[in-house]
Order: sequence, then structure tokens, then C-alpha cells
Amino acid sequence: MAKLFLYTVNPKVPYEERGFASFAGLPFFVMYEKRGGRLSVNLATMLSRQSLLRFIGVKESEGVHTDYAFWARLLYRKKHAFFQPVEVLDMQSFLSLLPEGTALALWAAPEPRLISSHVYHLDKIQTRRAAHYARNAQLIREKIKNTPVLVDLRLLSLDYEKLKTAEGALLDRLVVHGFSFPLAFKEARVKTPELLKFLSTPPSSSFWKMVFGKKPFNLTLDGLERLAPVPDPSVLPIEPSRGLPLPDLPPHRPNGFRIGETATGREVRIDEGDLERHCYIIGATGSGKTNALRLIARKLIERNAGAVVVLDPHGELADTIAAFFGERALYFHPTLSPFSVNPLKLPKLSSSDQARLLALSNLMEMFTKVFWLGENAVFVKYILQNAMNALYEKTDEPTFSDVYHTILALRDGTLQLSGSDWDAKLKFLQSIQQTSFVSALSRLELLATNKVLRRVFSGQTVDDSVFLERGRIVCINAGLSEVGAEASYLIMAGFLMKLWYLVTARYGSKEKTPVFVIIDEFQRIADLSQVDVMLSEARKYGLHLILAHQHTGQLGEGILKSVFSNTSMKMVFRINGDDVNRLKSIDPDFEQALGTVLSYLPKGACVLFCQPRSIAESFSPVMVQVDHEREVEEAELRLIPKRTEEADVKDFFASARFSPLEQAILYEAFENGEVELIAVGVKKGVKRGELERAAKKLAAAGFVTLSKKGKSSS
Repeated sequence: MAKLFLYTVNPKVPYEERGFASFAGLPFFVMYEKRGGRLSVNLATMLSRQSLLRFIGVKESEGVHTDYAFWARLLYRKKHAFFQPVEVLDMQSFLSLLPEGTALALWAAPEPRLISSHVYHLDKIQTRRAAHYARNAQLIREKIKNTPVLVDLRLLSLDYEKLKTAEGALLDRLVVHGFSFPLAFKEARVKTPELLKFLSTPPSSSFWKMVFGKKPFNLTLDGLERLAPVPDPSVLPIEPSRGLPLPDLPPHRPNGFRIGETATGREVRIDEGDLERHCYIIGATGSGKTNALRLIARKLIERNAGAVVVLDPHGELADTIAAFFGERALYFHPTLSPFSVNPLKLPKLSSSDQARLLALSNLMEMFTKVFWLGENAVFVKYILQNAMNALYEKTDEPTFSDVYHTILALRDGTLQLSGSDWDAKLKFLQSIQQTSFVSALSRLELLATNKVLRRVFSGQTVDDSVFLERGRIVCINAGLSEVGAEASYLIMAGFLMKLWYLVTARYGSKEKTPVFVIIDEFQRIADLSQVDVMLSEARKYGLHLILAHQHTGQLGEGILKSVFSNTSMKMVFRINGDDVNRLKSIDPDFEQALGTVLSYLPKGACVLFCQPRSIAESFSPVMVQVDHEREVEEAELRLIPKRTEEADVKDFFASARFSPLEQAILYEAFENGEVELIAVGVKKGVKRGELERAAKKLAAAGFVTLSKKGKSSS
């Protein structure tokens, strides 16, 4: 016998009434079980999943229950009923009344000797002249024509009384015309070996047994179809499955990497070429976006495809990826694991004038889009340009703090610069209204005075090459919950501008390692005009964006249009409302089907759109169940928080990581060098035990040490 595969069945909606016998092939096994108020159905058949999905929703089964205490087998009470057709009535209602903890299981198998035995009996009765023999002969001929098959039917239950109830309900639905009570159940206690044998063995019989011995239950294929129906989800408590309105044709990427499989089990692969033309991922919270980003990051690094940079405002994505790759990853957190980058550092170009021009352009872009400097603020721009020019004459690595203090000196007239050009400029700067200086200073103040941001952008503690190194992954947790929305925004914008700075500076060089930038919660920096520029131009610089967010309402119309136009690969997870109407138009040929699918995608499933690379290629949207990156998801980031030299206790107080009591202990310790816990307790009105727990927590994190005298010191 060919190998059978066991599947869990979910009926499709819209529902089409049919029985398993119409498509499952022979032999097949089906088991309906009622547990926890829900009906589950398992089907064993030779057919592949791809073949079954034309008729029902299926997935690999986890197995059936084997803990039943009682069972009963359907048999003939009257031997001549064996030759008569059985009429099956309304099995959907029987399944709706199936008691809790009870199951109906049946095997159906072909048996050529069934026809031989029926023909043998037909020959015997055709010689008799009585009218009822003629009627019986006609029924047998019709039964032979409709192909009888062996059926081994069992009812199983955890409770004997429920088993009896199910027996009566089923017998009421099985009619053999001309016979009263032709069928009965033979009951027994379940023995595990016998149950396992039944679950794995199709029925069989011999000719002599069917003619002269105990006759096995049998049905025509028509009767079998009615006896074993696909459950109707409108009347039965079973989870439905939606149909497959989209083609089941994934892109052909033989050298790519697997991201999941279609509903029919076809493997889906993409490659770096799909991502190099940018990728857009959208889906509601909990739909599977973060898992997809983890998978893409992991595959790119494992394939040594280039450098990968993860920008994440909340940290869930960045933290798990950094934890998974360990020492291979460079991890940034503004308070727990800071390193410094300087967006104003001059790039290493052959021409110093070109480097300075690029740096000035970079700064003005940041002021225009990061600090919302309007086009009419000409004096503010003039102040900034001159401050930067003055600094670049002194150093190749000025910081935002340097720019801030240089503007202060320009305003106050205390900046000492030599040269006739500077004399004229300084004189003009003195004539500019103070409001222009205040405007420039106010925009720089957060970067120049906030200790967290000053630490991030105050210098360069890592080499620029780490962002461009093949096989390197840089994970940036922008610490939204720790430093607030504004500082987190500046961190993400600063790093993105730095990356743009680096890839444009290397343009024209022979080495162009691809840099894949994964941005979660993309809407938080979508208003940067540089993002639009990157979408349209970054590919030629070797910078490739992978953007993810929840819904289109988070983006302005301009950037949304740019995203749709400039991303060759799109992964659309479950979305709702207006997003369905907007995104179903990505492929007009499948607009109706997409409108049906996009609102009902299960968790982890998406519709994948890939842009053809040539005239010969033709892709349609395809549903993909994305592989679950459990190993990356469960990786834990192990960091020991330590203060850096620039740290200030006020930075820590801005963080949500400390309770008010812990903050009070830290404040006293940093202000006075040491503090007696009891003194803090008196001020705050808390008990010694609570004080000690708070102090021990701070000590374990490395922020304080505890002495034997009961004092806590920094």
C-alpha cells in the first residue's frame, strides 16, 4: 500500500457541500473529534497537500487523540442487509450533536471481491420468481454499478453513556430499505494496541467471508460521500480556511534563500537582487513583520551578502538580532551600550574642498529636515555655514557641540579668526538680528547640551569602516522609551545621515560593499527628505532600504508614493480598512482577489510582490507563510549597564528603568559620593527591607557598590 499522509482539515469558505470520498482517493481515513467544544477533523490519504488544497484547507496534523476509554464498531445484524444499499441521512446534524469527548472514525478501502460477492448473490436470487427477489436484484445491480467499498466505522468516547448516545444518533441516520434494525454496534473497552492497529490499517476481507461468514460493513461511493462529509463551518464549531484566490507561483530564485512556503507547500525564495531595489513591509501589529525582518537580517549575514544596519526605535528587533549574532554584531543603545559616531566628520576624499562641500550639505540637510529649518531662514543658514567653515579650518571632526559654541562666539563677537574674508563676514554677522542666532542655537541645543545625545554624537569611537564591512551587522536601538521621542528621532536620523554620508563619499571607488539598512517603525523618520532621495538614488551608491511599519496613514502622500514606486519587493501582512483599498491596487490584475485576502491573512502570512527583472519574467502576487525565526526571537541580550565618562545622573533619571526610590538613592550617591540608606528611608518614608532591595538591584547593575557599614556609594 502506498504511504498515507495525515492532515488536519479546515473546510473552505465559501463552503461547497461535498464528501471526502469525492476527492480523497482510496483508501482514506477520516476522524471527527469533539474536544473543548470544538470539532477537529483529521484525514489520512495518499494525496499531496497541493492536490487537497483545491478542495479543503489542510495542514500537517499533530495526530489524533488516543485516550478514549470505550469504542463501538458498526456491524450488520442481518446478513442479507450486506447486499443492500445503505441510505445515509444528514450527517452534518449528527456531527453537530456529537457529544464532548466523542469521535467518529472510519476507514474506506477498495475491495474487488465485494463486487464478486454481490454478483454471486445476484446470480442466486435472479433465478427466483418472487417479486421481492426481482426488486432486490435491481437494487444489487444499482449498488454494483455505483461501486461498493469496505468501510470500517468506529465510535469512540471517554464516557460510556456518551458513546451510547452517539450510537443511537448514528443508527437513526443509516437506513437499509426492507430491513428493521439491520445494523448494530459492538462495544468494547479500548485497548491501546488494538486502537493503534485500527488507526493505521485499512480494512480488508475475503470472498468466502463476505459470502458465508461475518459480513463487513460496506457502502457505495455515493453513500460514502454522504457518510463522511466535509464539515460545514456555518453549522459546526470548526475553524474555516479561506480559499486560494491568488496564483500559487512563487518567484524563481534557485540561488536565493528561503523565506517560507505557499499554502500548497511550495518553497518561496528571494535573493539579494530583490532587496537591492529596496523592500517595503507593511502589516498590523502582531501580523509578523518583525519576524520577517529578523529572517531577512539573518539570511543576509549568513550569506555574507554585505553589511547590515538595523535601525529600531523600540529595540525589540535590534536587541534580538544583536543577541543572536553576539560578538559579530556591533550593538548601540543610548544609555546601556553607547558608542559615538560623528555625522560632521569629514569623509576621506582626495579633495578636501569636495569633502567640506559634502559635509556642509549634510549639515544643512539635517537642519532643514531634522530641525525643521524653513527655506526662508536665510540668515540662520548663513550663520550655520560660516560656523562650519570656521570649524573645518581648525579640525576635520567638529561636533554639534562645537557648532553650538562657535555660534555663541559669533553672536558675542568673541571668535578670533584671521583673514580679510573673515573680517568682512564677522562684521556682517554682528549686524544680523539676535533672533536668527537664537533660532540656530535653539535647533542645536538638544544635540549640544543633552548628555545622552552629546555622548552619541560627540566624537568617533568606532571606525567608519564598520558600517561598510561585509558580514558585519550593526544593531541600533534608538531607546525611544528611555530617552523620549525627540532624542530617539535624532539618534535614528543621525545614524541614517551618517550612512548616507559614507556611501556617497565612496561613490566612484572600486569597492562597493552592499549596505542593507533595515528600518523598523519607518514612519518615525519618514519625513526626512533624504529618505525620498535614498529611495530614488541610493541603489547606485550600494545602499538598500528595507522599510517596515503598520499602516499607510502613518506616512504622508508624497513619501508613500515614493515608497510604492521605488520598492521592487513588497511584503503585505494583515491590514485593515483603507489600507486594503490602497494596497490591493498594487497589482490591478488581482485587485479583487487581493481585496479578499489582505484583511484575513493569518499571523506570519503575507502577500509577496516581486518586480520582474526582465521582459521574460512575469510574477503574480503569492501568499507566503513566512518561516518563524524562533531561534533569533528567543535570543537574549546580556548587557551589564555601566556609566561612561560623560554619564550624568540626570540622564539616568530620564530613563524609565529606575523606580522613584532607586532614583533617589542614585541621586544622593552621585551628589554626595556616598549615602546611608537609612537617611534615604527617613526622607522617603520607606522601610529598610525595601531600601535594601532597591540598593541591591542598583549594585547588581553596576551603578553603585554596597559597603558593610550599610552605606551605598557611587
